[in-house]
Amino acid sequence: AYFAGVDLVEHQEHSYYISRYPAGREATVSGNDIDVKFRNDGSTPVQIQTEWTSGSVTVRLVGIQRY
Repeated sequence: AYFAGVDLVEHQEHSYYISRYPAGREATVSGNDIDVKFRNDGSTPVQIQTEWTSGSVTVRLVGIQRY
């Protein structure tokens, strides 16, 4: 959401520091308890791409950059 230019509605950072991510660019997601919510307030669509393995989940938001 940070680089996609969408409005971040709900975001919960991890309870511990993860050095490979600058503060605010990571999020915790846990079942129905903790979520990441965003709103596309732009005039063009945003594509959500997901990828998962046995050890990780990656979600990408892809859209047209606004200036």
